[in-house]
Amino acid sequence: MSFYPFLYFVINLTLACLTLSLFFLFYFFKGGSIYRAASSLMLAYWFWLIIEFLERTARSTDIQVFFSMLQYTVPPFFSILWISYCYNINRNKSFFRVKFRSLLFIYPLTVILLVLTSGRHHLLWTNLRFVQGHYGVIHDKTVLSAVIFYTLIASVVIGTVLLVRRPGDDFLYNRRRIGYTVGAAVFAVITALYEWFSINIESLELLPASFTILGLASLLLVKDKVQIQIMLHKYDVLATLKEPLFIIRMDGLMLFANDAGIRMTGAGDIEFPGRDIKELIPSLGELSEGVIFHEGRFYTVNTNPVRINKEDLLTIAFTEVTALKDSEINLKHLSDELEKQVQNRTEKLNQSKEQLEKLVEEKNILLQEVHHRVNNNLQLIISLLNLQGSRTENEELKDYLKEAVSRVQTIAMVHLMLYRSEDFSRINLRTYLEDLVRSILKENGEHLKMDFADLICSTTTCIQIGMIMNEIILNALKHAYSIDEKEKHFYCVSRIEKQKECADRLHIEFRDFGKGLEKEQESSSLGFKIINTLVTQRNGELKVYNDAGCVYSLWVEL
Repeated sequence: MSFYPFLYFVINLTLACLTLSLFFLFYFFKGGSIYRAASSLMLAYWFWLIIEFLERTARSTDIQVFFSMLQYTVPPFFSILWISYCYNINRNKSFFRVKFRSLLFIYPLTVILLVLTSGRHHLLWTNLRFVQGHYGVIHDKTVLSAVIFYTLIASVVIGTVLLVRRPGDDFLYNRRRIGYTVGAAVFAVITALYEWFSINIESLELLPASFTILGLASLLLVKDKVQIQIMLHKYDVLATLKEPLFIIRMDGLMLFANDAGIRMTGAGDIEFPGRDIKELIPSLGELSEGVIFHEGRFYTVNTNPVRINKEDLLTIAFTEVTALKDSEINLKHLSDELEKQVQNRTEKLNQSKEQLEKLVEEKNILLQEVHHRVNNNLQLIISLLNLQGSRTENEELKDYLKEAVSRVQTIAMVHLMLYRSEDFSRINLRTYLEDLVRSILKENGEHLKMDFADLICSTTTCIQIGMIMNEIILNALKHAYSIDEKEKHFYCVSRIEKQKECADRLHIEFRDFGKGLEKEQESSSLGFKIINTLVTQRNGELKVYNDAGCVYSLWVEL
């Protein structure tokens, strides 16, 4: 075998294996209509090349004639499949989506029928003869072969125009690839014309190989799109993802979108490819992640960079969150309404607070005025008693009046402290007792020692304890020292005793250093009767005993 026939066999065998491999590749990666069109086209190429290969290797004239006739059945199928494939790439949808276009297969089926019956009507060729010692069958071409040839040439031209004039999809192409495709188409047409008008019976038939090369060049033209689709189906993205998904270039031009993405943009099959995604989805902005509003719906945007065929691309996935966003908006409205109500309620509370503060202030003024007037009235009573005492000559009556004055003074001091205080219900017992003891002892308090516990008490408690202390001190002044005795020592102390199972108690101890107290004095004195009555009211206890003077130990509940 010479070199050129051998090279011819190698080329045809290589192209046959390649087209068969591509057929299986496109067949198993099912999905878009481009797979069906490409796989059918590759199968037609493979069948055409194998028939040519078998014809060249056949040793029998009858077998060569059979395969030569069989070759005429492939070009009609190739014309239909080539137009379908180029239309699919151009329009991004199947050529046979319109039902009546399937009737075009009547043409290749009719050709098959006419070829198989050519011995009767001679529409395919006439004057068939075999040249001994040379490859080839000489035949005169007739009407059917001419129709097949010119239909084949027309389909090549129409399909190539559809490929290179793809509207809005120039980003998938470049000039070099377009040149390859156009060059392959020109080569196929020239080869077809040469073989049609050739009379050299030894010429090698390159028509199947040239058209196969044209198909492979067309795949090279759109290899980016095919590889993207294969990649997506390889990882089963479209089979599971129901949300819109886009693959775009970094400048925003769209390379791919799933069905949900096309529905989201509202673009047709023709308008969609090659458009800027921000034209179809204006709210997308700077391709950043976040939440957007589009066509009455809310979507979250997730972007991820990918690298395909050494080109940096970007995948954009949208997830509809309209229901969640509506809930957020309703919640925001409710929050605003609640905040408004809270603000109104706060304003009303502030107004009520101001009114209450005003009422409290008025109440405090009234209470202060009441205590002031009570104190003035008590001071008036004290003045009247002092005046009455100054007009009588009876010493015993004067003593009674002084004791009465002291008792009234004990009550008046409480109201005086309340008048001067900001709290009209509680008094500092320590301050009250210190002032009370000093006011009763007066000039007799030079040698007085006091140590009272710091305690806040109610008005009633202060008055009752003050009355008890007043009677104790008056008794001490009356019975502890003689009138002529100058140095009179007194000691008064108080402390709080904590109780475990009952109320805390206040312990007050008053001590003088005089001659002591006799039992008769304790039982007959009016002061002791007042003390015992008040101690009983306070659930208290009083112990009086002599110890280097008289000691008064008082316990009262707080």
